Amino acid sequence: MSAIAVLATLKAKSGKEQQTQDVLLEVMKNSRNEEGCLHYNLHQEQADPQTFMLYELWSDQESIDRHMDTAHYKAYRTNIEPLIHDRQVHKWNQID
Repeated sequence: MSAIAVLATLKAKSGKEQQTQDVLLEVMKNSRNEEGCLHYNLHQEQADPQTFMLYELWSDQESIDRHMDTAHYKAYRTNIEPLIHDRQVHKWNQID
């Protein structure tokens, strides 16, 4: 079974960039320690600092499912909602 990449882009509300970054850094820190997490990185767009990207690489779907059931992921979802006005999430199967 191949690894699964998750690419999430989030658009912070105006003036909420730092709070958004703080929430994303917290979920990243906790997620990196999870079984099945191969990579978990946070990026901020150079041309638009309101836009953040999470790049995650998981060993399998079961690891993603466990991740989404953790207390820190659930807290992230609650805490991020008032700070953003758009989120796009795409899953990719690793080919090579």
